[in-house]
Amino acid sequence: MGTLSGRGKRFPVLDTLDSAVVRPVRQSMGLLQKFAKVIFLVPILVVAVSVSGQQAHYQKHGAALLPDDTVTPGAVAITDTNTVCTTKWGIDERAVTAAMKTSVYALYGTAAKQGVCKQTKHTTKDGKIVWKGCEVDHRVSREVGGADKIENLWPQPYLAPGNPGAYQKDKLENWLHQQVCKTHTMTLQEAQQALMGDWYAAYLKAGLDK
Repeated sequence: MGTLSGRGKRFPVLDTLDSAVVRPVRQSMGLLQKFAKVIFLVPILVVAVSVSGQQAHYQKHGAALLPDDTVTPGAVAITDTNTVCTTKWGIDERAVTAAMKTSVYALYGTAAKQGVCKQTKHTTKDGKIVWKGCEVDHRVSREVGGADKIENLWPQPYLAPGNPGAYQKDKLENWLHQQVCKTHTMTLQEAQQALMGDWYAAYLKAGLDK
């Protein structure tokens, strides 16, 4: 507030008021602002630590690897059957970035072409030799409404020929889409739930191993 003056006159009462009331209030406000910053910062730090501290572990069904149910529970973006069945999957825009893929590999303690994702030799239907490691797979596939989110992504190995991996899950995903959109023998929600559970159990139940 300062000392007021007018035409050479000063008002000491106002000086006293400034010292006794206004300055302490200003100081208190400053402390409150600093305290508020700390309060708002703490949850942010806790969230950052909890996310960075997550570590995913592959589950197993026989030789097949399954995603971690806690870190990769699956996520759905579309619940409308008509939208799922009329979208041209494969040519539509997807939102999985390179940074997201790197994060997913790190969550599972691996990297492209390393560890469980090391490349193995495969022969295509037309006789070509290809080397495959892992694909960053949607637990709930996009063709049945799965979301482009970290909690729906995992590095799925192709594995050695003869072992159930990415090829077999792709086959299941295509089959589920047909049940929903072609034969209408399954609801969209049932297809999504099949992938949120044990995908290899669903694969075997459908008789796709025959």
